[in-house]
Amino acid sequence: DGFDLGVGILFPFAPDEDARDVMMNSVAPVWDGNETWLILGGAGLLAAFPLVYSVLMPALYIGVFLMLAGLIFRGVAFEFRF
Repeated sequence: DGFDLGVGILFPFAPDEDARDVMMNSVAPVWDGNETWLILGGAGLLAAFPLVYSVLMPALYIGVFLMLAGLIFRGVAFEFRF
């Protein structure tokens, strides 16, 4: 997911629209897969270590919620761009 985030951070600094198109086209084929791995990681943590999951989630609830909202908005932004 770091590649997607890096492109997102550098996107406002692209010199022109062609450079932005190249950046988006380099990320477009793989960004869905990266989100899937994040969701599967959370589900895997729940399945393998339910006690750890039950302790971590309340402590990290705000951060996880913000990350999930960011993933949703990023997906929407990708879809509106194409």
